[in-house]
Amino acid sequence: SAALDLKKAENLADLADMAAARGNLGLATVGYRDVAQDWSQPQRNQATLNAALGGSVSLDMAAYQNFDLTLANDITFANPVVSAAMVGQRGTIGVVPAGFTIVALGTLWKRVGGTGAPGEISGIGRLDYHIRAQDRIEYVYNDVEI
Repeated sequence: SAALDLKKAENLADLADMAAARGNLGLATVGYRDVAQDWSQPQRNQATLNAALGGSVSLDMAAYQNFDLTLANDITFANPVVSAAMVGQRGTIGVVPAGFTIVALGTLWKRVGGTGAPGEISGIGRLDYHIRAQDRIEYVYNDVEI
């Protein structure tokens, strides 16, 4: 009957059990790019920026979670724009100095532990970060064994 036909414009909203419909279509475990999600299993992140950067840089943490950077000049990690959707985000910033240094971090960046202030960062390494709140990005710096 016409009353039972699915309506394309309704986009499953006309069904009594939308979750069951998504499951029947194989969409129950699909990741969405436009909403924050909780996961019950580990995920492999493909959102990595590979770049040569220098100067004052505000990393785009809305587009990328991980960064592999070769320094093209001395660098300052300025404060990124941190939205509510990114609170809780964790990632890494891999750094190959190529003769340059990390000279400063913006005011949102808060060091965890006793090392890793910009003046102490040398050599190939990695900043592991956690966006704890809109006004706080906690990080630890680790030199990488060569």
